[in-house]
Amino acid sequence: MDKIEPHLGQVPEKSFKEVNLYMERLHKHLTHDYKTVDGLAANCGEIAANIAILLTNAGEKPYLLSINAPTEMVNGVKKYGEVMAKVYKEKGRSWGSHIVCVNEGVVYDPILETPLPLEEYLSTVFVGPVETYIDTTHESFKELYLES
Repeated sequence: MDKIEPHLGQVPEKSFKEVNLYMERLHKHLTHDYKTVDGLAANCGEIAANIAILLTNAGEKPYLLSINAPTEMVNGVKKYGEVMAKVYKEKGRSWGSHIVCVNEGVVYDPILETPLPLEEYLSTVFVGPVETYIDTTHESFKELYLES
């Protein structure tokens, strides 16, 4: 029987044990105050890169996605907004941007317990509109992190 691949943007049925363990380990710490297991401030880019390494080692082709608040021009100057994760809304914590790992249209971010398709992730996690762009393609990621 042929292996059936998930459609783009559907959570895959295949298990990424190392990714799941990594996300599970960080989840309770990140949702509390965006700190790592050892109590240090978490770095979303580093977390996304670690997940991308694990997915790449499992034969996948993830990339890093940047999530930002929409920008606006004020008196001829570009004003950058802040993105607010719903989990931190009561604490008033926001970010200038957020970086996550995406594979086959699914976002892997330990803020959540499980991966979600991109559009569902954006509406589930963030307050208000956001803009996204590919921060690091899979090919660039491999050059930066795996081939050095």
